[in-house]
Amino acid sequence: TRSEEVTRTAVMVALANAQRYGTGAILNHIGELDDGFFEVIIVKRVGVREMLKALMRNKREFHPKRIEVLQAKSVTIGTSHKTHFQIDGEYKGKVTNVAAKILPGHLQMLF
Repeated sequence: TRSEEVTRTAVMVALANAQRYGTGAILNHIGELDDGFFEVIIVKRVGVREMLKALMRNKREFHPKRIEVLQAKSVTIGTSHKTHFQIDGEYKGKVTNVAAKILPGHLQMLF
């Protein structure tokens, strides 16, 4: 298991296993539900207009120069000040630390 520490300045950090947000926006272009990893999407800098376009149901992606995607099985994210936090669209308040870990085989789907 490789451990790496990175420092970035970001306007948003998202953890995703699938490619699309619930709105249909493509945030994680390399996401695979069954690969044993999730992606840490670091949105470096975007304008309001670009953010709105990417998050609407028009299947647009963020400009590749404005995001960075890292794969992980676990991650701990810390911020220098409290920032807004949500899980799957549910607002959880402001936090300074978030930890996440992939649980392979824990998603059950009925068809």
